[in-house]
Amino acid sequence: MATKNLQLNQLTGEKTYTEIVFKKVWGRVEAYRKTHPQQKIFMMAFGNTTQPLPPTREDH
Repeated sequence: MATKNLQLNQLTGEKTYTEIVFKKVWGRVEAYRKTHPQQKIFMMAFGNTTQPLPPTREDH
């Protein structure tokens, strides 16, 4: 059975758990982009995930 993560109770201030995680992930993405500028990054966790992905230029 799933239980509440008690460590989340220690978060204080105006930031939500989602904001903290988003900032951490985005920081890692930006760091990777700086060291690998030629690489394409597909952010699969953002947007409407109930719809199929739109075609890319390579798909045409």
